[in-house]
Amino acid sequence: MRCLNCSTVVADTDTRCMTCGMSTGIRPASANPLAGKGGAISAVLIGGLIAFGSTVRLVNGAPEPPTPPKRMKADELLKVKDVGSLPDPWIVYDASKIIETRLHVVTGVGKTPTSRFLLLQVGDSWLITEVASGFQGARFEGRLEEWNDELHKDLMSRVRRTFATQAKNLLPFQLNAEYNKDVSPPASDATVGIMGIGGLLLCLFGVASALKGKERSAGGDDLWNVTPR
Repeated sequence: MRCLNCSTVVADTDTRCMTCGMSTGIRPASANPLAGKGGAISAVLIGGLIAFGSTVRLVNGAPEPPTPPKRMKADELLKVKDVGSLPDPWIVYDASKIIETRLHVVTGVGKTPTSRFLLLQVGDSWLITEVASGFQGARFEGRLEEWNDELHKDLMSRVRRTFATQAKNLLPFQLNAEYNKDVSPPASDATVGIMGIGGLLLCLFGVASALKGKERSAGGDDLWNVTPR
């Protein structure tokens, strides 16, 4: 393309003629009205959500921290007929006798064990329990459940066949002790306040960026304008 003023050849990306300085009408990249628009909008939205959420949390107050699991004795477990009727199915149980079933759940190409199954003595009964593969000890923290999925049904069938004596007195529920209950306290008011201030600053930064981009866009066409000869 050529300059309309002096006919000098200019590149398609040149914003002005290098000979006479006349604007070619091509907007500089920095003056593109869309440049940074998406980032500014994202900053406003994300910052606004953080600030709003923090404000709601401070106004409503901190939620009640989760209660730790209840420590249950053998006689208490024997009285449980339906785990759904328990106020909280998370429990802690100290087993006096433990039987390794040598049954595992494996995953991945290398068939890495992720959990294994034990039999815990509860009075004159037994409780099928799932723990992490590397678990050691006699203190079990977990959630009382009634397993109905095919994987656990198959495992329980194997336990009954292999441990026929204990299978006669299996409890009607199981213990998932692979993970512990999360009893971490909620974030403090100070932490939430700092997050709210950070969100507000991010929102203001996004607004300022959008306004700055708009100003550049408005003045882009006249940046290199000169009077034609």
